[in-house]
Amino acid sequence: MSFLPLTWGNRTLNQLGLIHRGHASTTNPTLNIDASTTSVATGLNVKGAAAGGGIALTSRSSGTNEAMSIDGKGSGQLILQSVATGQIVLGGGQIVKRTAVFDLAYTVLVTDYLVAYATLTAARTVTLPTAVSVSGQVYIIIDETGSANTNNITIGTTSSQTINGASTKVINTAYGYYRLYSNGTNWILF
Repeated sequence: MSFLPLTWGNRTLNQLGLIHRGHASTTNPTLNIDASTTSVATGLNVKGAAAGGGIALTSRSSGTNEAMSIDGKGSGQLILQSVATGQIVLGGGQIVKRTAVFDLAYTVLVTDYLVAYATLTAARTVTLPTAVSVSGQVYIIIDETGSANTNNITIGTTSSQTINGASTKVINTAYGYYRLYSNGTNWILF
């Protein structure tokens, strides 16, 4: 069994199961887990922080493509929230997942976020997934063509669920859109 190099402050640790309750010679020590010398890292579990402390995950690279990915596997969730304020601050802009739809009916996937009609030459229907299985999920359905005033986009539900009490909502204005979220039972516009 091999271990990743661990450092706490200015000391290297070569063991697991460390519980550290302070380091007298280091002010605000940082725990570093370096997977750069290992071909496979199986995970990182960070629990707790002292009052006023924080946890930061960063990616460093000497190359030109620096990125960090945090995945919730299976049915797990990744929740980012400040305990004190309930806010999340995103710096440098935000990139959202856009699904382009080209002139056909579309069933929204749980992995979708922005469903954009890139071409629209006839009326089309978008079907939302069941609200029960995606509680809290947000979707945006938009007409990028400017044609929805003539070729309407109807947003429908499954299992007799509703959108603000109605069985469907219709985008019938050029460049129109709806933002919806699941409350676990039905869909709500916001």
